[in-house]
Amino acid sequence: KLKSMVRAITLFYFILIFKLNGQIINEKTIGDSIKTNLLLNNSIDLLNKRNYDLAQIYADSAKSMLILSDMKESLQYANVLHQIARIKSAVNQYTESIEINKEALKIRTKILGANDVEVAKSLNNLGNALNFTGKYLEALETHKQALNIRINYFGEDHIETVPSYINIGNSYSYM
Repeated sequence: KLKSMVRAITLFYFILIFKLNGQIINEKTIGDSIKTNLLLNNSIDLLNKRNYDLAQIYADSAKSMLILSDMKESLQYANVLHQIARIKSAVNQYTESIEINKEALKIRTKILGANDVEVAKSLNNLGNALNFTGKYLEALETHKQALNIRINYFGEDHIETVPSYINIGNSYSYM
């Protein structure tokens, strides 16, 4: 009985999340979402441990599962793209990282709006990749956008604004 109740609560929770993201609800979609989150979390953990090849495999698997579930316009898909872009940057594949970051940014902006903190994270990663490809002015503008979002959300002196200040400084120093 307890197992059924936990399953019902979990199902209800995911229905709420997917309705917010405009997804079609069914048990397969929910099951795929759970599996995708597990793959994504493993990829994040492996990236933090600098196991780039395996992190890429897990992230690619999560991406494939979302594509097969027709969830390419979901926030979850944007999060997987964000992770793949982070991996590409970690292995110095900045041009690929830029394109993937732009795709994740587009989806996040569409779903969350232009002033969301997750959009600032995408802008931050995009700006860093742009710096490494020598596009310093574009990187600077991207980092300024991220800073403005973070200031509006957290306030000027909050610790969450620090990465943007550092990245703006880096952009200036690379010029």
